[in-house]
Amino acid sequence: MQRTYRRDRRFIKGLAIIWSAAFGALLLVGIVDQLAGLQWVFSSIELWLFLGFIGGGVLWLFTTLVAKINLRYVRQTYGPD
Repeated sequence: MQRTYRRDRRFIKGLAIIWSAAFGALLLVGIVDQLAGLQWVFSSIELWLFLGFIGGGVLWLFTTLVAKINLRYVRQTYGPD
């Protein structure tokens, strides 16, 4: 079970890294769009920040839920500590 828990934690950390990279890229595109005045798709940097905030909250809820489920399973299977 420890192997599964570690694998899930690696997956969660990898997902957080991917989300962070995607949010950083979107933020950079929003800043460039704002500064250059290119008006590509979304011109408002607040929209990019809001989408990043919502995405971060959803990711945090998902990772917390998975970690709690795994911890509960480990405690029920192997006992506390």
